[in-house]
Amino acid sequence: MKKIRSIGAAVLHILLYYGAQLAVIFICSLAYVIRRVGDFYVGGTLKDKELAEALNAFLEDNNYLLLIIFDIVFIFSLFIIFKARGKKLLHEIGAYKTSPLNILPLVTLGFSLNILISAFISFFPDAWLKAYEESSSSVSSATGVVAVIAISFVGPLTEEILFRGLVFTRLSRGIGVYAGAVISAVIFGFAHGNLVWGIYAGILGLI
Repeated sequence: MKKIRSIGAAVLHILLYYGAQLAVIFICSLAYVIRRVGDFYVGGTLKDKELAEALNAFLEDNNYLLLIIFDIVFIFSLFIIFKARGKKLLHEIGAYKTSPLNILPLVTLGFSLNILISAFISFFPDAWLKAYEESSSSVSSATGVVAVIAISFVGPLTEEILFRGLVFTRLSRGIGVYAGAVISAVIFGFAHGNLVWGIYAGILGLI
């Protein structure tokens, strides 16, 4: 029973995360359509194809802002849910204080792993690497304060809260630390979509 409850809790937190994404995208899309629908009525006929293209462009142009919004919605939802249950978010995600002396070795480990894994994926098939480079170019070419905040701070922080803070801790309670680490890392990898990104993120997530 404990195992089922732990796995169920991990799944529910993942669903909440993606549910927050869908809710924000839906609400923003609906607001955009309501505001712009009048612009696409020509001769009493709605140019629905042009409206859909304009909506897609709007979502693409504001994807990093939307990322920040639904990450904030997700974290706020967690705060409300745990508070209603008489629990603290930081405690539930396994956050704890550590000595500043621990930070330098962790940063060094992170950079070292980044170099090693980058060398490792260079041996992947060309088709995999091409898809990886195309995906990476859209991120590396992102500019502006909103994009930097989304990519460097809000996005990674939310991923850690979800996958290491909630999914891993719940799975480890039900199926053990090692199995929980492996499964949460695999899920983390799949969440990145791209195959190479997934392997890269999965290995780092496991370690």
